[in-house]
Amino acid sequence: MAKFLFILSRGTDDPVRATRCIHLAKVAKEEGHEVNIFLIEDGVTIAKIGMVDYMRSPTGDELKPLLDYLIKAEVADPRVHALCQLQADRTGRPRCVCAVREGAKSL
Repeated sequence: MAKFLFILSRGTDDPVRATRCIHLAKVAKEEGHEVNIFLIEDGVTIAKIGMVDYMRSPTGDELKPLLDYLIKAEVADPRVHALCQLQADRTGRPRCVCAVREGAKSL
C-alpha cells in the first residue's frame, strides 16, 4: 500500500484539472492506498457546499459524485465543507483553508 498526497490548487475555473485530481484520488483509494487531499488557492472553492453540484469536465466526469465517495471513504472530511462555508461567509469569497483530518500526518 502506497501513500498519496493530492494537492489541488484549481477550482471551478478549471474543471478539467480539478475533476481529474479528485478522480485520481478516488482511484487510488479504491486500490487500497492511503490517500490525503490538500486544498489550496482556488482549490478550496470545491469544499464550499453547492459549488461542485453541477461541475463537470468536458469529458463528462462529474466532480460531486467523486467528492461524495471520498467523504464516505473518510478521505475528505465533511467538516472542511463547513469550515470553507464559514470563511466564505465572513469574507465574501473562499480563503485558503487547510484542514487536516484527525490523525493525518502533515508535511
